[in-house]
Amino acid sequence: MKIPSKINICGIIYDVAFVKKPDNQLGSLDYYGVIDSEKSRIEISDGIDKQRQTQTFIHEILHGIATNYAVKLDEDEVERLSNGIYAVLKSNNLLKD
Repeated sequence: MKIPSKINICGIIYDVAFVKKPDNQLGSLDYYGVIDSEKSRIEISDGIDKQRQTQTFIHEILHGIATNYAVKLDEDEVERLSNGIYAVLKSNNLLKD
């Protein structure tokens, strides 16, 4: 999957940036990406492989959708859903560049 520099999530255009260390306001040490809804920005670590970047991108999109529609999902739920979506897309060859 080619990750775009901008993505429309529920009508909001988010900038997508690859950075050395995403700016995670939660203080967690184990993360590869972050979405900032106030700044309409997604940051993804450039230090991980392309597959993990794609999986992280899907993860952050799910956070954006959940925030927009006021759906309460905890981090584990978002992780499981994003991993499942990634697996379906990959196993059906839908993640082509």
